[in-house]
Formats: sequence, structure tokens, C-alpha cells
Amino acid sequence: MNRMHTTLLSALLALTVSGCSTPGFAVRVGAFAPRVSGEVALGDGGSGAPIDVDSELGLGERSTAPLLEAEVDGPFGCVSVSGFRNQADGRGAIGEGFGDIPAGTAVESSLDVANLRAAWTWDLVDLGPVTLAPGVGLDWFGIDTDVRSLTAISVREQVKVEAPVPMLFVRAAVDFDVVRAEVLAGGLAVDTGDLDGTFIDIDARLTVAPWETVEFFAGYRRIIVDATSVVDGEDFGTDVVLDGLHIGGALRF
Repeated sequence: MNRMHTTLLSALLALTVSGCSTPGFAVRVGAFAPRVSGEVALGDGGSGAPIDVDSELGLGERSTAPLLEAEVDGPFGCVSVSGFRNQADGRGAIGEGFGDIPAGTAVESSLDVANLRAAWTWDLVDLGPVTLAPGVGLDWFGIDTDVRSLTAISVREQVKVEAPVPMLFVRAAVDFDVVRAEVLAGGLAVDTGDLDGTFIDIDARLTVAPWETVEFFAGYRRIIVDATSVVDGEDFGTDVVLDGLHIGGALRF
């Protein structure tokens, strides 16, 4: 290998092996306060009409869920894993039919959303405090929708969907050591036959590190699920947004 090739290889390694803004290993614990908005539908052959999760199912109240994250940065890039589980409960009256529950019925509902996100990014652009890192990963979604009629003979429709969705990610950061601003955004449109839709995950945060091993963060996350899946022979449509603020602290090693 001649000197020019060695120089080019060194430059490429410098661009690709860097990872997160701060090297090392970090564990974060916090709280995520999301609100659910949008529509769901359930029916044979796509016959289900959209039902508003806020005004008709009563699931629009903001709730709080624990948030756990881990992040490791090394010569291979940055690998981050995060997870949360959120449940919303409410009552309302549906204007359209939902499966076997007819339109105009008073209902009691719950929506349980679990998410596990894993992302691997590597720095492509490094301009000192500013970095831009593309990557790949996986967003796993578990969505449990439970709707029960408040009638003498109760009718219940429960739909459980689990979807591991491959994602393309990009991480952009501005790092001034003590203060760091960062955005991790991912998205992909998938069509597997039983699952067809678009998934978007945007996580923006500001981190303050008053000490070398201790950090505090606050930010905003927005998850968009616009998809149709086939569950027990029925089409279940979700066009929902889960978004809210998150806050917490971290230990870095």
C-alpha cells in the first residue's frame, strides 16, 4: 500500500469510526410525557371508518412513562438503545363502528404503546463542534388497543399489533462540551403484506454536563405511525401521533 492510499484510508477511518458526540458509555433514566392524537379504524376489508382517539375514545390526556436509554461510543460508531411503555385510558362515544361495536355506542378504551429503539450511527461530517452521522436501526412497536362498549351486554374489541420496523437514521449534533444539542431522526415506509405504512421517529434534546460523569437532559420526541395491518382477518388502521417532552439524567463512564 503506497503513501497516498494510506493517507486516504486514514482520512476515511477518521470520518467513519467516530460516533456519538461524547465518547464512552452512558446510561440515562428519565420520564417521557406523551400525548396520543390521531385516528384508528377496524373493519373487514378496509371497511372500518376512522375514529378519533381523543374526542371519541377519550385517550387524549397526557400521561407519564419511565424512559430508559443506553449508549456506547467506540471505534465502530455510536450504538444507542432506548425504550418506554405508555398507557392511556379514557371514555367516550364512537361516531363510527369499530369492529363489532356499532356507531353511537358509549365506550371505555385503553391504548398501550411500547417502543424499543436501537440505532447505529457513524460520523460522516465532523466540523469540530458540529457533526452529522447517518445510520441504520430498528424501531419495535407494540400497540394494544382495547375498546369495550358500556352497554348491558358488553362488546369488546382488542387488537394487538407488534411490528419490528427497520429504520434509516441521521444524527445531527452541536457539542460545546458542557452543553450539547442533538437530534436523532429516523423513518421508513414498509410494505410486508400484513403491514403497510410509514413510520417516523424524531428525538431532539439539549444536554448539560456540569461534571464529566453526570449529565442532565431535556427534549421532545415525536413518533408518527400511519399504517394498516391485518389482525385476525380484519384491517386495523392507525394514523396516530405520540409526542411529548422528556427529561432525565445520565451517568457517563
